[in-house]
Amino acid sequence: MKEDFINDSSVIAYLHELLEMQYEMLQLLKKLSSPKTATWLDNNDIKALLKISDSTLYRLKKNRQLKVRLIGGKQFYLLSELEEVIKTV
Repeated sequence: MKEDFINDSSVIAYLHELLEMQYEMLQLLKKLSSPKTATWLDNNDIKALLKISDSTLYRLKKNRQLKVRLIGGKQFYLLSELEEVIKTV
């Protein structure tokens, strides 16, 4: 009787499906629980990423299209904010 239960292919398939769902749920939990770190870009990063000149970067800052933060006397920008600016253009 016990052997019939173990060899039943539908039960084995069901258990396999449950294990796959558990694995997917664990992967989602890992993604959700991992701390999101901000990515900071400096002037050179921005210019290389957007392929713009110093004067264009200056104009974007002057017109307040890019929000600048001074950290240790150096200018930095949040990548997430840059992505939002690009989406609105």
